[in-house]
Amino acid sequence: MLHTAKARVTRVLTVLVYALLLAWLVLTTFWPAPVAGASAGSLLAVKLIPLLIFLPGVWRGQNRTLIWMSFVLLFYFLAGFMSAWVHHGHWRDSMVAAMSALLFVLSLCHIRLNRQ
Repeated sequence: MLHTAKARVTRVLTVLVYALLLAWLVLTTFWPAPVAGASAGSLLAVKLIPLLIFLPGVWRGQNRTLIWMSFVLLFYFLAGFMSAWVHHGHWRDSMVAAMSALLFVLSLCHIRLNRQ
């Protein structure tokens, strides 16, 4: 249940950035070139399943789901940051870190605005 008008706005922004992060993870799996010798399905499963578990709760804007997703987002942030560090700040890797950090902040803002 959304308690305020600001909570509705933060829910929409959270869902939007969540969808962008999922789309970016799918896009970077196949672009610029898929990893040689790896199954695209298994790569997508490893990248997406931890985030897709939270899809129903993120869609509804549930605080408990967003709290648990925030813990998982730390792994995505670290993976993106470390990959950007190894590749000397490559923008594709930096985008994963930036989107996961933005989703983390938006989730926390929504939790704060939607508390009972």
